[in-house]
Amino acid sequence: MKVIAATAVFACASASQTNPIAKVLDLLAGMRSKIVAEGEDEQAGYEKYAKWCRDTAKELQREVADTTAEVADLQATIAKAQATIEAKTAEIGDLAASQQAASADLKQATEVRAKEHADYSAVAAELSE
Repeated sequence: MKVIAATAVFACASASQTNPIAKVLDLLAGMRSKIVAEGEDEQAGYEKYAKWCRDTAKELQREVADTTAEVADLQATIAKAQATIEAKTAEIGDLAASQQAASADLKQATEVRAKEHADYSAVAAELSE
């Protein structure tokens, strides 16, 4: 009985090696394993690419948020600087007006002093004669 089973197995093995259908099945099995391996490689590549896309999207969103906050800060700084410019411009105008008033007062005081000096010089000349 054991001899018959061994002979049957040997016959099937040798038949599969020479049988064209068996060869086609072997080729299909080989192609299937090759395609499955390629699919797994492609899936791994896709997952790596998808992770890169997610990471890049998160990074870009963070950069957009940071830049938006920076824009708001810069706009506030610009508004503050413009307010300072307006205040200093008004102060310059006030100081210019004050300087003009002081110059006019100085001119008037100089004229008064010159007249008083002329009067004093005349009185002193009369007294010394």
